[in-house]
This record gives sequence, structure tokens and C-alpha cells, in this order.
Amino acid sequence: MTCSNNVLLLLIALYISSVFLLNPQANAETLSPSSSDILEMACFPTTDIQDWNYTLCLNILRSSPKVISAPNGENLTLEIIDLGLKNASKIYDYISKRVNDTQNIDLKSALNECLSYYSDAIHSMSIAFGEIQQVGEYYDGRDDLIDSLTGAQECESCVSNYNNITDKPVCSDGIKLLKYFSVPTIRILEMLMSHTYPPSSL
Repeated sequence: MTCSNNVLLLLIALYISSVFLLNPQANAETLSPSSSDILEMACFPTTDIQDWNYTLCLNILRSSPKVISAPNGENLTLEIIDLGLKNASKIYDYISKRVNDTQNIDLKSALNECLSYYSDAIHSMSIAFGEIQQVGEYYDGRDDLIDSLTGAQECESCVSNYNNITDKPVCSDGIKLLKYFSVPTIRILEMLMSHTYPPSSL
């Protein structure tokens, strides 16, 4: 297993641990919804997204009792987006701290460019949340989530292209986590728009 994979597993382990600490009611039974096939379809492997990890996607989404207990498709998308925004906020703060701590002008420039894209990604995800919650705009919400995904990928490219970041695995793997919220939500919205989402509640 590569160093990058180890860091990624560490990040998700810490994230899931924090969920259980904040939600003591979460247990094995809670994490096994009868209609888990919805999340499995949402996390299904894709060739369009680089380094997609089906198991990691499921582990992230199933770590939240609010996600797995969502009563319908719209609420499910909102819970996943909310989870994504909380995660993205932590990554943004981490990279911002790196910008403030470094004296390397080139590194500061690369991280600032990354933050600009990542800020756009968070903004697009926030807009999608409002569109879905307030007016049920699934089409616009999906498009904004695609923009969010693109912003995160551009941010990661800024980090990947700079060779002197000592904690590059933490930065890049943290940024990559955003796709595990954007892609499943896009897929669920597409199910809702095509009326293929199961009518029964989760």
C-alpha cells in the first residue's frame, strides 16, 4: 500500500471516528439500512472519475446516521451535501493554515491558487444545497455539484503539480474526498429526475 493510500485511510478513519464520538447512538444495526442498494448504486465504480474507491465511498456515506436514515431521495441528497460541506470546510481550513505558515513564495502561490478553486467548489456545493432544499431544483443542483467537483479537481492539480509540498498526501487526499460527496449526490439527483429512484422511503 502506498504512502498516499495510508494517509487517505487514516483521514477517513479519523473522520468516521469523529462521527461516532459525536453520535453515540450509531451502531452496527444503524449502519445497515434495508435499502442500502441506493447508496451502493450511488457509489458504483466509475471510469469517469480518477482513482474512484467504491468501498471508501460507501464507508464515508454509511458513517452518518443522518444519511442512512434519510426518509426520501431529496433528503438523502441534502444530508450527503451537508456532510460534504462539513468535510470541505475542515480541508479548506487546513490548507489555509499551510498558506499562512509557509515562507516559500512558490508554495504559497500554489496553495493560494488551490484555495481559490476549492472555495469555488464549496460555494457551488452550498448553492446546490439551497436549490434542492428551497425550490427542488434538481437540474440546477446537479450542475452546481458538477462545478463543485471540477473546482476540487483543479485545486488538487495545483497541489499535485508542486513537488515540494512535504504533506502533499494529506493535502491532495483530503481534497479528493470531496468527490465522494459530489458524485453520489449527482447520481441520486439523476435518479430522481428520471423517476427511477425507488418511491419507498429508505
